[in-house]
Amino acid sequence: MDIQIIGSYCMRTMAYADLVKRVLKTKGLDDSAVKVLQIDPFDYSDSNSGNNLLEKYSLSSRCSNAYCPGCNFFGDQKEGEQYIPALIIDDSVVLHSCFPTEDRLMQLL
Repeated sequence: MDIQIIGSYCMRTMAYADLVKRVLKTKGLDDSAVKVLQIDPFDYSDSNSGNNLLEKYSLSSRCSNAYCPGCNFFGDQKEGEQYIPALIIDDSVVLHSCFPTEDRLMQLL
């Protein structure tokens, strides 16, 4: 299972990754394969491949270097829009626009 977390350079993205790893350990799965891809608000490319991660997975970001808008809590998300943070499993977006609970992750992983 290939697991990626795409988010901005912030503590919430790291907390998301820690939660995913904790759930994987609880389920007896290897957590070393979890990749955290933190994107710069002005450069959305994967530092390894150069690919634009937001385009690749049809994601959007509301992050800014100067201001944290609060991870999509504007209340104006349109149906079908996907925002970071996002959980990618085996190259498919399985969760986006939110921080999941531990119970939700137990169901997904």
